[in-house]
Amino acid sequence: MENFEINKKLNNADLTLQGVVQKLNIEQKQGRLAELSEILDDVHIWDDPEKAIKITKEVTTLKNLLNSFQTLQGQYQELKSLLDLIDLNNLAENQLYSEELTTYLSSLEEFETKVLLSEPYDQHDCFLKLQPGEGGVEAMDWALMLLRMYQRWAKLNNYQVEILEYSAGEEAGIKSALIKISGDWAYGYLKSERGVHRLIRLSPFNSLGKRQTSFASVNVFPHLETSDPNIIIKDTDVRVDVFRSGGAGGQSVNTTDSAVRITHFSSGIVVSIQNERSQLLNKEKAFEILKALLFQRALDENNKKLQALKGEAMNIGFGGSQIRTYVFHPYQLIKDHRSGFEESDTAKVLDGYLNGFTLAYLRGNNEQEKKD
Repeated sequence: MENFEINKKLNNADLTLQGVVQKLNIEQKQGRLAELSEILDDVHIWDDPEKAIKITKEVTTLKNLLNSFQTLQGQYQELKSLLDLIDLNNLAENQLYSEELTTYLSSLEEFETKVLLSEPYDQHDCFLKLQPGEGGVEAMDWALMLLRMYQRWAKLNNYQVEILEYSAGEEAGIKSALIKISGDWAYGYLKSERGVHRLIRLSPFNSLGKRQTSFASVNVFPHLETSDPNIIIKDTDVRVDVFRSGGAGGQSVNTTDSAVRITHFSSGIVVSIQNERSQLLNKEKAFEILKALLFQRALDENNKKLQALKGEAMNIGFGGSQIRTYVFHPYQLIKDHRSGFEESDTAKVLDGYLNGFTLAYLRGNNEQEKKD
């Protein structure tokens, strides 16, 4: 049985590597790296520091991808060769080999995820907006649980988290929260979390201990560069109001008229920021968020047009469009409705271990792209 599992894992590793080769397009990446390296050799490249930094970052990313692939490919060949040299009937050798293979598969899946993150904004920082659905304190508590889950995910993966807006519920949970997660590939990893999350559990807020279903929405959108040409906001497009900061925040919130609210006329989007200690910083942050929201709005509209052309139906009802269900009672299971990925260790997921859901989502998108 053990030998069967080992051969099965090796076969999965081989198939994954083949998929990575196809998706990575190594020759194209090598050509792009050579092209960019030649540009960086130009002594005048630093006359435009912003362009030079952007190219340098892309070169580093390409080198890391190609070097990591070569390393993983070499490790696979070593594991395959080692299989012919060890005695799998020897318990100690079998266990040691199994552990090495498991570690390798974990590294390979992590690399596969990065390869599948191929959209233009996947490398960017991102914003997460969390809001409870209908259901009062139950839904607000669920929204807070999700917020903590993403904070723990960020800590596990060495990302920085900044709370930009936080509105606490009267009894428990949150009415809304907006956070920024900073680090390479943040948007790519978390874009799969966008949608409605459903929780089924025994209510801690009900004296009868009845089973309760709660909903919370998670919106994820990328942080855009200031000079990004895709979204341009003119002064005539918005109204900027300043007001006195208040609410949660304690000493970290300035009580002068430093809070900023920006209203975008055509879309109706309103962004309010009061976390920073000066009006200027709050205004800059609010415009960053508005720009990201407008980008996501344009992206959604384009996707709807594509879905209409394909004849796909889309349920936008708050309870009917959930992407994932978290069941705590009568059994323990978390299931993603798009990929079918399941995890029975609910506590582990709430502690931030989301990468299995991310990889399953990206694999599903990749397969759909092949069909299209």
